[in-house]
Amino acid sequence: MKYYFNNLNRKVAGQLMGSLTVALVLAGCGSDNDRLRQRAQIEGEETAKKAIEAETSNRERRVGEMEDDLQKRQAFYQAVVGTYRGTRLWNGKELDLQIVVKQSLSVYKPDRVRTIEEVQSDLTNLYLNVQVVSGTESGQVGCLYSNIRPDLQTGVMNLFSETCSSFPFFYSLRLSDSKEGEEIQKPGDSSRIAGSVLLGAVSQIPSLIVEERAKNSRALLEFQVARATNEGNSNPDLRTDTEIETEKQIQAENENIRKRVEAMEADLSRRHRFYDAISGAFNAKYPKTTSDGKTLDARVTISKTAPYFKTDRVRTLDEVTNDLNNLSLNVQLSIWDSEVSIGCLFESIKPDLQTGVFLMASESCSRSLTIDLGETSSEVAAAISKGEQQKADYLRIEERLKFTGETLHYQVAR
Repeated sequence: MKYYFNNLNRKVAGQLMGSLTVALVLAGCGSDNDRLRQRAQIEGEETAKKAIEAETSNRERRVGEMEDDLQKRQAFYQAVVGTYRGTRLWNGKELDLQIVVKQSLSVYKPDRVRTIEEVQSDLTNLYLNVQVVSGTESGQVGCLYSNIRPDLQTGVMNLFSETCSSFPFFYSLRLSDSKEGEEIQKPGDSSRIAGSVLLGAVSQIPSLIVEERAKNSRALLEFQVARATNEGNSNPDLRTDTEIETEKQIQAENENIRKRVEAMEADLSRRHRFYDAISGAFNAKYPKTTSDGKTLDARVTISKTAPYFKTDRVRTLDEVTNDLNNLSLNVQLSIWDSEVSIGCLFESIKPDLQTGVFLMASESCSRSLTIDLGETSSEVAAAISKGEQQKADYLRIEERLKFTGETLHYQVAR
């Protein structure tokens, strides 16, 4: 009898040990699956983080180079800006000539690292406006030349305007440092002076050489105009009625542009608010399992392509337009289990701010997505746009598989 109970105890002990081993193995498998899932997620996030860091580094380097170029151009333009006066003989008459050079953008030194788009906008919109008025006290003619970009290597500025068809002359200007009465300097001297300006050795151009060609003949006249010592008191007698009317038109156009910029800035602010509300990571169990019945996890990650920078100045129309054009969303769809991970990146996505719907398709992805903000998507979109709701709590997904035509519906939560 004692032998029987000993054997029975051994069997029971063996069964218990076997059950415990199986439990540990199963627990270990579950733990391994969790670790694999976490590892896949971490590796994916690390890869994305490195890619973002590399792209950020490249953009900052490019921004630095562009800012340097912008500072050189601003310094060059500032050296040329001013009022220049002189006289010359034409058909036996002595005519006064006044040239006023103004810069399109004021010098702006940022206290932060700006975006490529911001710096590019400044480079695009930085130019000179040159006003030329010629004549005597009894009568003057003039023209306003816009969007003039000097050659920074030669210092030459060629003036052309389609709106000055009645003006009888063509003009080309180049840099000079000679004094009044001295011999007219050659083009090579202009290149030398331009180089000195770029190096910072010269901060203000004392005079300009003017090449004047009559439109109705081949006659060429070269003469010098000197920087006026009283630039703040330009001669009112040299202002024509046409110039005054032109300035009024420019002022009216600037006011229209200012109003457009205000409306566009408000639209840009609303878009950033909307994009911020739907940015982030949204998770769910994927509605489709693998061929061997394993469940899958799904994540939708939404991020803006550009941050929102508030400036303390009135920006140009092109700057705000550029921000609106370049503001969009990148949407990453990730589907994974313990063994495999797949994903799709949809770039430059712009949701409909009225309905909250955004459509996504990519040639490199085997699926397309339609996302909205839930059953009351339009109402949620309106609340976000007005600032009444800060975040979207969940998103509805409609996913279409290209190869099978199958459509999946599921919801992801923040």
